[in-house]
Amino acid sequence: MSLTSALVINAVVLAAVLGSDLGHRRFDSRSVRRSLIICAAVAAYFVRDFYTSGTGLVVQITGVAAGVLVGLLAVSLMKVTRHPDDTVHTYAGAAYATVWVGMSVLRSLISIGLTYWFGTAVGTWLVEQGAAPAQITGIITNFFVFMAVTAIITRSLAIRARAAALPATRAFTG
Repeated sequence: MSLTSALVINAVVLAAVLGSDLGHRRFDSRSVRRSLIICAAVAAYFVRDFYTSGTGLVVQITGVAAGVLVGLLAVSLMKVTRHPDDTVHTYAGAAYATVWVGMSVLRSLISIGLTYWFGTAVGTWLVEQGAAPAQITGIITNFFVFMAVTAIITRSLAIRARAAALPATRAFTG
């Protein structure tokens, strides 16, 4: 993956998440579908190989684990409520945005570092761990994509779980 591609992933994920979550928002099946469409598009465009064993698999799992942690942290900073009409609404403010901006900046800095400062050292380490030299770019790409996609999916699932735990509202019959 090129540095430009990595920065594009970061920008798309950040814009999609902040654009759909910041402020007071209704959460419904469209919200989940939109997230899944973004994830599918990013994965389809950037993931060329899926590693089912060895170092590639370990790195992919690490990306998934990091994404789960980021998604859960972000959702913990979001308010989820059920309105009298039984719709679920979320509120995300500055703390929520800070998590996503922080993740995006960190991924961007790592991508820049891999391109200009420590890419050879990481590549050498991956080869020492059993990766073929031809796999290195794909393994690193998958780490970033899986982390971003998993963070978005975790966010959606966690909001849904929190909404399901809310008590149902009673209809006003005046």
